[in-house]
Parts: sequence; structure tokens; C-alpha cells
Amino acid sequence: MEIKKSALDRDMIIGCAIMAMLASAGIIFSILFIFAISLQDCNMTYLITCFFVLGGILWGILLCRNC
Repeated sequence: MEIKKSALDRDMIIGCAIMAMLASAGIIFSILFIFAISLQDCNMTYLITCFFVLGGILWGILLCRNC
């Protein structure tokens, strides 16, 4: 019995990107909430950089796991 892996299509790539961005936003806001840091106290450049780096890492993991 052969197990065929599904190819990545456009819907899966976009779906993984949306899930990764939502997860990275949730992680960042959870950390800010746990440590009681307001958004006005944060350096927005670092916050946005962390958001996109974390989102990119999660997106890569999701795509590699679904190949």
C-alpha cells in the first residue's frame, strides 16, 4: 500500500501563511500580556521584525510538515 504525499498548491501555501501570521501575532501579544508590557513601551521596529521573523519560521515549518 503506497502513501502518496500531497503536493503543495496555492490554497495550502496561503492557508499556511495565514495560520503562521495569526500564530505569531498570538505568541507576541501573549508575551506582552504576560509581562504586562504596553504597545507604547515597545520599539515598533523590533516588534514588527519579531512578528515577521516568527511568522516566517512558523510558515516554513508548516510548509515542510505538509510536503
